Amino acid sequence: MSLRLSAARDRCLELQRAIASRVRSGSLGLDDAVKLFDELLLVARPASVRAFNQLLTAVSRSQGRGSSTSALVVSLFNRMTRASPNKVAPDGFTYSILVNCFCRMGRLELGLASFGLVLKAGWRVGTVITPLLKGLCDAKRVDEAMKILSQRMPEFGCPPNVVSYTTVINGLFRDGHVDRAYSLFREMDNRGIFPTIVTYTAVIDGLCKAQEVNRAEGVLQQMINKGVKPNIRTYTCLIHGYCSSGQGKEVVRMLKEMSAHGHKPDVVICSLLLDYHCKSGRCIEARKMFDYMIEKGIKPNITTYNTLLHGYAIKGALSDVHGLLDLMTGNGISPDHHTFNIVLCAYAKGGMINEAMHIFDQMRQQGSSPDAVSYGTLIDALCKLGRVDEAMLKFNQMIYEGVTPNIVVFNSLVYGLCTVDKWEKAEELFSEMLNQGIHPNVTFFTTIMRNFCNRGWVTEAQSLLDLMSWQDR
Repeated sequence: MSLRLSAARDRCLELQRAIASRVRSGSLGLDDAVKLFDELLLVARPASVRAFNQLLTAVSRSQGRGSSTSALVVSLFNRMTRASPNKVAPDGFTYSILVNCFCRMGRLELGLASFGLVLKAGWRVGTVITPLLKGLCDAKRVDEAMKILSQRMPEFGCPPNVVSYTTVINGLFRDGHVDRAYSLFREMDNRGIFPTIVTYTAVIDGLCKAQEVNRAEGVLQQMINKGVKPNIRTYTCLIHGYCSSGQGKEVVRMLKEMSAHGHKPDVVICSLLLDYHCKSGRCIEARKMFDYMIEKGIKPNITTYNTLLHGYAIKGALSDVHGLLDLMTGNGISPDHHTFNIVLCAYAKGGMINEAMHIFDQMRQQGSSPDAVSYGTLIDALCKLGRVDEAMLKFNQMIYEGVTPNIVVFNSLVYGLCTVDKWEKAEELFSEMLNQGIHPNVTFFTTIMRNFCNRGWVTEAQSLLDLMSWQDR
């Protein structure tokens, strides 16, 4: 063996050991993985496929670049197969990574094609089947996933396991097939496949979201009887279910049971309880929950602040809104898009249009672009104050910036234009609404007509009715 080949072999082994070590320590980030991939590609040998799989897995799991990491994996895979087809051939696990990435990219057809290559090569399909099932479920092709689970997997010599069952159960729940999902869960027991905590929690979560909390608690008891201990996620699902159905006593009971099993409320559960109080109009209790979080060292996140801000805004408690905003920024949490919209709506609802305009401008200054809700809120407030020309300016600005107006915006503007006798402009705007495929509903008509009639503007109401009737011809 020449010195050059020996050096390449030694470098290859060194890189493979380094990659394995980084994977074990959990310290392999995206940039390092790509760098190691480039280095390994130059000296790779057939046995290097394991190291390549580790690198591709690390890239696919990286955070911070969204779906682009999946596209990067595909690009690296192509480089790997083109650069050294005779030295490093992809194996079944490589293709499982590839199928998963294609499905995450929304390219299910490529995932299915890759699965076909696995079948053609005669590899075991066990590692490939789960990402494919998930991809089918994500694409709302659950019936196909069910067929693979119940028919095709046994044909492939790959009996369904707890992971494949859980994947399809999740897909069925997401598509609203609650009874089918629950039946599939019961089928696991009949086949001697034991649900894990992930399965149980998925079923409990699906049932709770379907407002079947009693059945979900039955699953919890079954889980405990089978010796599977619930975790904080399991209890979070149930607490969310009871909060959503307004069963406050059951929420308290579930919190006590959770505590008895050694779990303390975290920021997610505290935020759920805070939201429950706010939606029930109990902002004082919500604030007590917020203060409890601070006292117990549970740091509120942006969702927590926004929930309480929304509660204050609905109550019209603007002084509390101001105080919480100051506390929020003082604790180093920057307002997000939702925060600005909450405050903007609070000011608009209170008739404080100048303050609302200031918040609207402040959004831009902090790098958050107004959306249809932001524009709609401001336009509605301006129209109700009779400042229709300013509302139209905001509407034109909205169009210029590429923000698509919704029926709420058109409703506000048509009403505003009619109140200042600009019937031609109202007719023009109504036509534009129809051209954009936005068709008026009952709410659109009744809101405007009610406002006119409440003000005693019967003639104007009749004129608007005539206008709408003409447009429908």
